Amino acid sequence: MSNEEFPNYSELLRNNIMPIDLLILNELVKGTPESRIPERIKEELGISISKTTVGSKIREMKNRGIIKKVETAIVDPSKLYPYIYLAFIKTNLRSQLVPAAVITWRDAFEKIKEINKKFGYPIRMLFNVGGTGEYDFVAIIYTNDPRKYHEFKEELVRSTGIIEKYDTKYVDVPELFHFDPISVPDFRKYSEWIKRTHKTFEKWLKKEATET
Repeated sequence: MSNEEFPNYSELLRNNIMPIDLLILNELVKGTPESRIPERIKEELGISISKTTVGSKIREMKNRGIIKKVETAIVDPSKLYPYIYLAFIKTNLRSQLVPAAVITWRDAFEKIKEINKKFGYPIRMLFNVGGTGEYDFVAIIYTNDPRKYHEFKEELVRSTGIIEKYDTKYVDVPELFHFDPISVPDFRKYSEWIKRTHKTFEKWLKKEATET
């Protein structure tokens, strides 16, 4: 298999995630209790990992922010919320409330988050779109109360003074909604990728260190 056939695993290395971490993460996202992870990995892959190692790795990944929550059910939002929207937001980084003030992308992001918290988090995912395109942010919204969501949208536009355009697209639920939670990269391919790039690994790390 040539190097070109491998996915780009650079972000895993950047976050110091090793193949053993992927084994543990894969079991966690499947809902396997921590105490049973060594047994499941042994059954499925024939790889022996102690409970002590699993617990240590989980704590480490929690401390580093890789794992947000442990033993949390993954729920399909289309089964709980009849109203799912995509929102496209264009901001004007020169505030309409204070014309002389110029805010950053991060400031705009935080302002949106503040209003979102006030209204009970209708926005479940918020992304900053890179470049200078038509929109600056894309959001995914789940709600049971479309009226409250529209109140949130009006408050966001009115109170922040930085929203130039806000477009909402309704997602047809559930017939045309595909839900696929985050999956964990394949540990075998990642392990092989590390082996094949080992000769340039230290050089890559030095380059990353100088650029960050």
